Amino acid sequence: MMTLIGWAVYETACSITEGMGNLGEQRQQQFNATLLQYVISFVIVGIIIAVSLHIYFTQKIIEPIKQLIESTKQMKRGSYPARIKIKADGELVELVDQFNELIDQLEKNEYERDKLVTDLSHEVRTPLSNISGYLQALQSGVMEPTEELYSSLLNEANRLKEMMNQLDQLKQWDQNSLTYKEQVEFDIKGIVDQVIAMFSWSLKQRNIPLTAKVERRRLKGNASGIEQAITNILANAIEYYKGDGEIEISGVVENNDYVIMISGPGDEISSKDKQQIFKRFFRVEASRNRKTGGSGLGLAIAKEIIHYHEGTIQFVSENQRNAVMFSIPLQ
Repeated sequence: MMTLIGWAVYETACSITEGMGNLGEQRQQQFNATLLQYVISFVIVGIIIAVSLHIYFTQKIIEPIKQLIESTKQMKRGSYPARIKIKADGELVELVDQFNELIDQLEKNEYERDKLVTDLSHEVRTPLSNISGYLQALQSGVMEPTEELYSSLLNEANRLKEMMNQLDQLKQWDQNSLTYKEQVEFDIKGIVDQVIAMFSWSLKQRNIPLTAKVERRRLKGNASGIEQAITNILANAIEYYKGDGEIEISGVVENNDYVIMISGPGDEISSKDKQQIFKRFFRVEASRNRKTGGSGLGLAIAKEIIHYHEGTIQFVSENQRNAVMFSIPLQ
């Protein structure tokens, strides 16, 4: 292409000078020869520049692609590659950024999966060990079967069953497996009243006062899920109730959200524990609460349910009161 352009320029210039008729034959030939040299030089320089630019831009595109291919091969072998860094613009940068984010997400998912397996094995080991110990003692004749022993075995079995049920719930909300058909309009005050009625006997037994000020409002979502979230949060408030004062439940409309807060007196939670309060299997005073049968999954399930409804949830601990507050978008 550069050669054709140069040749066209040369022929055009020669034709123009010949048409002018002011140059002699010898001078015309000298002019043509000089012009040809210049044109050849410009063509060569142009070709060199074009080839250099072509190589530069080709390498700039091919090198990140080579890195993407190599990184993909490493992932196929089961390892996570280093993040790709390039200096470029446009769609290639976006592609590399998306690939780096994919690696980050996969690493995070694997970490969470490994942690879940570790935590689950740790949680299951205690009741299984208790059941195994009791059964071995019965088999060897060290212990005689009694009503209390059967009750202990049943409690441990129920703990395992409840844990598995909660894990199933957590998996369901994690995968957003609930369909849009299951989202209906519901009265949030009616759901709160229903949850309070369910805990009325427990509250009476422990002599825990409770007040509720909940605005009546119709929301759209998964009614059973919201009920489960409120149930888990209230159960947590009762479990960790300590001191004097009421458990308070409030529900109000704030801007474009419906906000529910459940608070009660209890030991103030440290800043470190606050950051982990919604993590799976996390308990404050884990060794003590494991004996009471808590799985450490209640607030984790509540968090997933609220996130499913595109809401937010947070934990506040101050002035010897602990509160969980969550919001649900009105639309």
